[in-house]
Amino acid sequence: MDVNKEVIFSLGLLSEKDKSFFGLFCVKRISGLYDLFDHLIELEKLESPNKNYELIRGIIKYLEESVLSNIKIQRSTIDGFTEKLNSIPFDDLYGSCDEFMLAANVLSSIENLLNFHVKKDEKYIVKCIDLLINTINIIVSQHLFNIDDGISYEEKEHVLVKHYAREIEIELTFIEMLRKNASGNELIAFINDHLILISKYEKFIS
Repeated sequence: MDVNKEVIFSLGLLSEKDKSFFGLFCVKRISGLYDLFDHLIELEKLESPNKNYELIRGIIKYLEESVLSNIKIQRSTIDGFTEKLNSIPFDDLYGSCDEFMLAANVLSSIENLLNFHVKKDEKYIVKCIDLLINTINIIVSQHLFNIDDGISYEEKEHVLVKHYAREIEIELTFIEMLRKNASGNELIAFINDHLILISKYEKFIS
């Protein structure tokens, strides 16, 4: 599923700072959804999973604090983060395993947000949105596969469409909060309150 056109249009109306906050919205939700998938970057093919996990968490925390404090991130800091991310040994990250694809989405979303801070190009935030949608589709599809008890292909597609529609509502609501100058604490609380819980997926099946 593609990034919604209304979301792209609404994103274009935001200031540079608010676009950055929306990028953070995507990054934190992608990483949060990955945590809910219960893999936490702790994959067998990583040489130092705990170290890499802390690195990724640290970068996200730095981005959050910078956006909340309205502090411009220095180019040298961005280059340093990018170099560290590129050093993580994800040689075959894009294999068929869902956990690898989800981990790739976490890293790619961070890299795109860092690129936005350097190049100020909205396309990097749109890429973050696309990665968020992809992450949701992967997790929902995997969950439906795990609980498959006679669910038809059409029913599974119906569930994905419902999640997509819900996601558009969440994104547009967050953009509206940004336009109305919601406080940083309110924005972060909204992000934390809008992670899809795997245990609640069944309610979307009708």
